[in-house]
Amino acid sequence: QSGKFLYIEPIECFEENNLLKELYLDKKKEIETILRQTTFQLSTHKDNIKRHLQFSIYLDTLTAKSVFSSKLRSTEPLYVKKHDDCDLIDARHPLLYLLMSKNNKNAVPLNFHFKKGNYMVLVSGPNAGGKSIALKTIGLLQYMYQCGLPIPAAADSKLSIYKHIFIDIGDNQSIENHLSTYSYRLKNMNYFLKKCNDKTLFLIDEFGTGSDPELGGALAEIFLEEFYDREAYGIITTHYTNLKILASELPFASNANMLFDEKSLEPMYKLHLGQPGSSFTFEVAQKNG
Repeated sequence: QSGKFLYIEPIECFEENNLLKELYLDKKKEIETILRQTTFQLSTHKDNIKRHLQFSIYLDTLTAKSVFSSKLRSTEPLYVKKHDDCDLIDARHPLLYLLMSKNNKNAVPLNFHFKKGNYMVLVSGPNAGGKSIALKTIGLLQYMYQCGLPIPAAADSKLSIYKHIFIDIGDNQSIENHLSTYSYRLKNMNYFLKKCNDKTLFLIDEFGTGSDPELGGALAEIFLEEFYDREAYGIITTHYTNLKILASELPFASNANMLFDEKSLEPMYKLHLGQPGSSFTFEVAQKNG
């Protein structure tokens, strides 16, 4: 009547259950005995086993690189010592390439090089025009190359080795660490300024954003000049006019832009080196209704 259940285990079950537990314990002890004897016999060969394990890991890594590279139709670029000799030809973002291939589509390849003697490129152009993808493609392929992976680009591409690669891409604001978008970006800039030199590659997306456009642009200009004075190699995307003007005035910096078809209001996803580009603010707004 209380609604509770009472279970009484029959004595026969109780005894059999105890016996079963003892058998499980005996089994466990026997397994431990076998393992001890086996490992004792193998311990004399431990150095050999360790070598074989390391070699298996090495072969497994090579196989993984090979399978991944064949999926991406990757090649091994030529190594060059000077950073301004680098030349990416028909480069493709690995994830974008795999995604487009699944849907039987072709991603627009990227061509990029530092103008001879230059070590800083400022990329401008329309929103949703491919600036961030271009930046990520260059950064990811450089990192893949430095990890010993072939890259999805033409075989006559050339790459060098950087001591540091610094990246500031995306919005990493954090409630947990009390960081706004702007605070996070300033924290990154502080770190970059402490570490960057002529052996550094830095990639910054939407440089100077997160604060008052006029003041943020002015501060970004100071950062840019500081990076420039240290001869750090950098690729920066921005919409700020003052930064585009600065890049055209500095002898070892240059502008670039993502091409945009004004008639169809469609981005062409092609990087054009040599001149800054418009943000096409109203055109992009019109296209998005």
